[in-house]
Amino acid sequence: MLQPLLQRLANGKASGDQLFGVGVNRHWVLRMVARVCKIAGVPAVTPHGLRGTHATLAVGAGISGDAVAASLGHESFAVTASHYAQPEAVSGARLARVADTLG
Repeated sequence: MLQPLLQRLANGKASGDQLFGVGVNRHWVLRMVARVCKIAGVPAVTPHGLRGTHATLAVGAGISGDAVAASLGHESFAVTASHYAQPEAVSGARLARVADTLG
């Protein structure tokens, strides 16, 4: 759902350009996420929390650890697993891979 909107923002920009424009920093992102949460009528979350949600859902869906780590800008899955993805999702994904291999 967000992909077309982000694509429009990215059109005509160089790879090093800021997607949301000059002056956008972590405080702006925090305010915008809080604003969207309020509009949606859901509890406010932080952008950092959204990274954890992304990691947990991606790992739980079977996305490889390396791909999840790369999507968060990490060099290895170790950082992702220890700081972002919920331990249950990581262990569940490992069990699923073992079952697939043995099955």
